[in-house]
Amino acid sequence: MNQAYFGGLERTQSEIRLKDDPYVALYVNDVLWTLALPKNQNRDHEFCNPISGGTYLGRVFRLPKVYIKGDFGDPLVDRSVQLVQFLQSCRVPVYYRFNEGGFHGMELLNQTAAQQLYNDMKAFANDVHANLNSEDISHHHATATATY
Repeated sequence: MNQAYFGGLERTQSEIRLKDDPYVALYVNDVLWTLALPKNQNRDHEFCNPISGGTYLGRVFRLPKVYIKGDFGDPLVDRSVQLVQFLQSCRVPVYYRFNEGGFHGMELLNQTAAQQLYNDMKAFANDVHANLNSEDISHHHATATATY
């Protein structure tokens, strides 16, 4: 997953800090989820918030491996950090890269970022993970902090 597009009712620190992001403004994110979710469902629906619970949870442990990439300049990044931590708690082999700075969709505009993503995906597909798991993400506070 590259810069996975998730949400939830409780706001994360990155959503609050980057609420006026020019690429993924918080109000735009909310409108998109309102349009995408089934009628009368909120952002804690399993389609939007994969760690909120759902019909798939009993099957998560069967995942063979997962690659997750995010950038700390993306308002949605904390959701990806939470997903990495959740998958690790389910003993799923998860490989990740989180870059300082960046923004949602940066690989479309930055050739170096696009090449890094390509190299990571190639290594992941070929089971060569030595350069992944770029840093300890436990110090990034991806917990929900407020409800809007």
